[in-house]
Amino acid sequence: MTDKKNQPAEKTRLSWSWLRMALSLREKIKLGDKQVIFIWAVVVGALGALMALVFEMGVELVQDVLTGRTSYRQIQVFQEMAGQDPAWCIFVPAAGGLLAGLTLLFTHRFVPAKATEYMEAVALGNGYVPPKPSLLRSLSAVFSVGSGASIGREGPLVQAAAVAGSALGRFFHLSAPRLRLVVACAAASGMSSAFHTPLAGGLFVSEIVLGALTIDFLAPLLVASCAGYFTMGLFHEPAPIYQLQQEVSLAGNQHVLWCVLLGALASLVASFWLLILKKSRRYLNGKRQWLPVRLTAAGVLVGAIAIFYPEIVGNGKNIITSLIHYEFDA
Repeated sequence: MTDKKNQPAEKTRLSWSWLRMALSLREKIKLGDKQVIFIWAVVVGALGALMALVFEMGVELVQDVLTGRTSYRQIQVFQEMAGQDPAWCIFVPAAGGLLAGLTLLFTHRFVPAKATEYMEAVALGNGYVPPKPSLLRSLSAVFSVGSGASIGREGPLVQAAAVAGSALGRFFHLSAPRLRLVVACAAASGMSSAFHTPLAGGLFVSEIVLGALTIDFLAPLLVASCAGYFTMGLFHEPAPIYQLQQEVSLAGNQHVLWCVLLGALASLVASFWLLILKKSRRYLNGKRQWLPVRLTAAGVLVGAIAIFYPEIVGNGKNIITSLIHYEFDA
């Protein structure tokens, strides 16, 4: 009976001892604003990588459901379909375009908030990225990318990571400057997770998005980028996307001159391509209710070309890899 009566008092003493220990530890380890932002960078970096993994899993799921083939690279799937059932090459991207268009149409009609790009939220806004329109647009990209559309997955992937960072920061009522930096850290993590480049992810967001390379901005961005890269490594090997299998020798001034000329020519071609896109956007972007029809038609066009040239599907990774490895017939 005596032991039972002393149990509440013993628990109280233990609680007070743990509290004193916690207070003593807090006094010894004083966390200022600079230390706290690094903690945020690690947390948001891991969260951004998890969002990137969810995005990639969604792309693989759409591809598996539409094609009926699992554990295949996208280009291999379309090569197989082109040889066995060419009509299926047209159906898959057309179905993905239809689903993507319906998702965007639903977003425009029933979601009042407008999607804010993470660059705008960080550079010009207060760090708030509306979650519903951004996530629905990312879902639309999942349908497009998973069905073989020739678009990049990096933009919606980074946007989804920024949404997660913004939501977490707003949940803890961070100030606008702190929230902007947290969203930038999430974007750096998403960039690192997409390209498997921990240093370039932080540098890109610091220089292009924030427009500053000061240590106050760059340090947490690099921490978040590396945290995202390490988180990706827990689930699969984040090897570099483009790897050189042989050494490239640039001995002699002639090779350097050709590289300079090639770079200048590529910039001119890119400028001309952007001009074509700008002009065509005026004629192709009509009423929103026609979005599903337009994206379905684009999917039919991609599928028809994929019958004869399966390398058109995806974001061009296979073609760039072939050029790096000097396989110019790919």
